[in-house]
Amino acid sequence: MKLDIYFIHGWGFDKSFWKPVCKKIEENGLSRIAETIDLGFFSQRNFLQYNFQEIDSKSIFILHSYGLNWFLKNQIKCRAIINFFGVPNFLRFQKNPHITEKIITKMIENFSTNPSKVLKDFYRKCNVQYKQNKEVHIENCLKSLKQLKNEDLTENFNNLKCKVFSFFSFSDNVLELNKKDLQSIKNDNHYINLLKNLDHGFPKNHPELCYKMIEKILMKL
Repeated sequence: MKLDIYFIHGWGFDKSFWKPVCKKIEENGLSRIAETIDLGFFSQRNFLQYNFQEIDSKSIFILHSYGLNWFLKNQIKCRAIINFFGVPNFLRFQKNPHITEKIITKMIENFSTNPSKVLKDFYRKCNVQYKQNKEVHIENCLKSLKQLKNEDLTENFNNLKCKVFSFFSFSDNVLELNKKDLQSIKNDNHYINLLKNLDHGFPKNHPELCYKMIEKILMKL
């Protein structure tokens, strides 16, 4: 059965983040619909309003980082989530939450005056090259940064009725994972994969390998 698949990128990126993986999905005939959603961090013109309450409840959502937080707040019903490096509480799941809080506070303080510098430093942590050829939507970026700093969506996560397949990496320089706290989101519907040597920008940097990981999951659904 072909699936309806929606890709949601993380903070500081746009829909092009998932394009290479999405293309692989389409080329291999795994989807009826394969669509990358843009959260409007660079140009409001790219942000389209979707009524996800009307989509097929058997749809699959493939999320990166902040994309999970966005998904949880929108309370979308679907068949399964494939989650790369997303956690419902960005500070709590860090090895050093106080250090992370200082970093994200500094990002917020500097973003209005020098968004390119903040984004460039963030991309470096993701191991992704930053190209300064986009119109940054400062308001959207700041709003989502503050949400990452302040929101706790653990209850939303644990109330999910769909299957969730999560990938985390011990080499991630953005989410420096505290493995112990994963217990708070561990349940019968949540399948956690702990990996080595994958950076935060892995889906964009290694689309072929990322596609194969996704394909294995889709074949089981």
